[in-house]
Amino acid sequence: MKKPLARKITLSLNENLSETSSDSFETITLRPEKDVAAMIGALNKLLHTPVSSIFVDEISEKLCTLLLESKANQSIVEKFLDEPIQPSSAMALLMSKGAIYDELDDNDLLVDE
Repeated sequence: MKKPLARKITLSLNENLSETSSDSFETITLRPEKDVAAMIGALNKLLHTPVSSIFVDEISEKLCTLLLESKANQSIVEKFLDEPIQPSSAMALLMSKGAIYDELDDNDLLVDE
């Protein structure tokens, strides 16, 4: 992902975090170049996986990395501490890395799949 594109996505997510409630979600649409679209289509057919699911783990990992880059992101993370933690989410990754923790057992915080 090119830096300007990553920056636009990061800015969009940061702006929308304050506007959205925990019951809503944000949709990001990217139109890849023809060669990338062909590769994604091939992966979709090979893996029998919906295109939207192919990159979910990558997005969570990148978001986790971005959140860990600066202490300024602490306030973003704090907004979600009272919410149930979804498996494979950026918050679950932050917990597994020891960046956040709860006094409860980790399994008590995870939402069942």
